[in-house]
Amino acid sequence: MEKWMNMNMKMKMKRVGVSSSSSSSSPS
Repeated sequence: MEKWMNMNMKMKMKRVGVSSSSSSSSPS
């Protein structure tokens, strides 16, 4: 369970980073 939580957190962080980068790269 701990491993799964860690993976989920990592994925969430990665997703947030990508989203933030994309938004900053091409602002609407």
